This record gives sequence, C-alpha cells and structure tokens, in this order.
Amino acid sequence: MKKRISLVVTALCVLLPLAGCATGTVTEKPPGKAIEKAATAVDTVRGFYERYLATFVKDAATPDIAMSKAFQADIKKSEQACKGHNDEPCGWGADADPYLNSQDYDDDFSYASSGIRFKETAPNTVRVDLNVTPSVPNGSKTTIVFKMVQENGQWVADDILYPDGKSLYSTRKALADERASLSKISKAERIQFAKGASSATVTGKLADFDSEQNYVIGVGKGQTMTVEQLDKKSDGSVSIYITDPKGENANDMDLSCHSNAAVKPTIAGDYNIQVIECKKADPWKGKFAFKVTVK
Repeated sequence: MKKRISLVVTALCVLLPLAGCATGTVTEKPPGKAIEKAATAVDTVRGFYERYLATFVKDAATPDIAMSKAFQADIKKSEQACKGHNDEPCGWGADADPYLNSQDYDDDFSYASSGIRFKETAPNTVRVDLNVTPSVPNGSKTTIVFKMVQENGQWVADDILYPDGKSLYSTRKALADERASLSKISKAERIQFAKGASSATVTGKLADFDSEQNYVIGVGKGQTMTVEQLDKKSDGSVSIYITDPKGENANDMDLSCHSNAAVKPTIAGDYNIQVIECKKADPWKGKFAFKVTVK
C-alpha cells in the first residue's frame, strides 16, 4: 500500500465511518471515453471517475471534477486564508484525497479493482462507494457524495460530502469553518516573554456574554505550559481553553469555568489560548488577567 496525495489544489476531507443507505443503483459501465457534457448528474460523476482513476494506472496528473462557480470561489478563499498557515494541513485536499476519502490505496488500484458504484440518492445527488484497498480483507470502503447543479449547460459539483455518523459533512461548510477559525487566529495577540523570563502576564477585556479574546504563544517540544487566572473579579466568570498546534484540545474543553490550565508535555509550535465567558455562570463582562508560564 502506498500513500497518494491528489494533485488537485488541496481539502478538508475527514475520514469518517460509512453511514446511510440509498436506493436507485445505477448499472455500472467499464471505463471508456470521457463524458464532457453528460446527460445526467450520475453520468457526469461516473465519467469523471473513469478519467480520474485511469490516471492511477498511467501514473499521470489527476484531474478535478468540474465545479460550480460558488464551490470554486470557496476553495479560492480558503487557499488565500491558508497562506501563512503552512505548518499544518490547511484547505482543499490537505488531509486526504477528496475523491477517494482516503490517503492510501493499493499499488495496483484501478477503476475495475475498486468495485466502484454510483447511486442517485436524491435529485442531483450522487453517492459513490468504492474500495481503495481491495487486496486487504474487507478492504477500505469509502463513500463520497456529490451535490450537483447545472451551469452553462453541463453538470458540475456544487459540494462534496462525507459520512459523519448518520449525517453528511459538507466540504464547503468545513472550508468556511476553517476560514473562520483562521481569522480568529490571525487576529490573536501573540504572547512574548521578556528576555530571560519564563512567564508573562496578559490582560484583556470581554465586552459581552458571547465575546472572546484569543492569544497565541510559541513553545518548544517537551515543555510544561501553565495558565493561571489572576484577576479575582473575573474568577469563576471566564473560561480559558487551550488548543495545540495540531488544532486539538490541549485541556478539558467542557463548559465548566476553567480558570487554570496546564499542558505537559508540549509539542513544538503555536498554542492558541482562548478566553471566553463561562457558559455555566451568569452573564458577565469586564477585565481579566492571567499568567502564562513555560518551562
């Protein structure tokens, strides 16, 4: 098995369990001539996969499916938002091949070996099921769902969705959520220690019950970072949450009023410290202060 990252520009594509059923199975056709202006949404998606998986055998550059102007605009916005955030996967196709919902596939992976199936689960909605590692017992079966629309007389993809439990997760929503998160980080205040110091005091203000303040601090690998709330007036009214450089929660992220936090050991990179009003406390606004120590 080898790893293949699609040569498409680059997408959020979360590998999630298979879910949901569909009716209306479409009879399969072997790979053939590319369908440029297919009569149906299913034919368009099938034709794309014929071309796409043919490149795996020829070891050629992979194509993209034709997309709506709105979908293309979202991908372009995310591409711009991801600039300067290259330390972690970001944007379209960053985590996995969006057309396989996977990073890995068999060495001899092909259209025929994938057992690919196409189903129209709803009007203009095409579900694709395939196996990217048929050589492995039970293989790695994945699902991709295309929301199709017509533009300029041809079918194009307006969104690509992936199973998330019993629901579907939208690529366009994932891209929008990522851009919103990056926007907060880009506006975050960077915490820097004075020369020779291992700690710093940070002060800020929350304007209302839904407001938040974000801070970024760079740390090395294997260190211990502690965050301690100092302001007595805000004690019990604010929560401090920490996100590691991978975007994962670094402390308990429930709705309790966390005034202190510790991360040990740290991984190298930027940690995000978020200060919000505690959702379990009464509405509050005002100034806060906390101390960050890294040793």
